[in-house]
This record gives sequence, structure tokens and C-alpha cells, in this order.
Amino acid sequence: MRAFLAVVFIAIVGLAGYSSRAVPVSAQTAGDWLPFTAGEVLRLEVDLPGGVFACQVTQVQNGFIGCARDEQQRRSEQWINLRYVKVITPPRER
Repeated sequence: MRAFLAVVFIAIVGLAGYSSRAVPVSAQTAGDWLPFTAGEVLRLEVDLPGGVFACQVTQVQNGFIGCARDEQQRRSEQWINLRYVKVITPPRER
């Protein structure tokens, strides 16, 4: 009788433990939605020296935004970490 009660007790404890386990949760992916697309020209305010950049977006990868090289300002292609970007706006119309 003791063996039978021990088996029943272990089965009840096992079912209780199984039913109280947490439901698996999946986080949202960072790359689902971006407010800009490749080829778009943006004004970026960043926490870096220089503060404000005009950027023609080439691509966005792994939390970085790629800016095309600028022949007028003699600037090569740049990659800016989106962690440092405070404000992203379209450039002002002239």
C-alpha cells in the first residue's frame, strides 16, 4: 500500500509541476519595422562629435544605418550605430 501511495503522490506532484511551468515567450525582432528605406535622405541628430548628419540611406543592418558617400562634402561611406541616434527627420525643404 505504501508503494502505491508513493507512486500516486509522485504522479500528483509531477502533474502539478508540469501544469505550473511558464509558457515560452518570444521577443519582437528589431528588424521588423523601420521608418525609412534605402535611398531616402535623412537628417540624423546623434550623440557623437559633429552632432548632426545628412544621410542618404544605403542599408540598415544589425543596428547600424549605412550612409552613402557624399562627393560634395568629400565624405566617405559611413555606418552609424542607431543606439547613438537621438532624432531622425527628413531634411528641411529649402
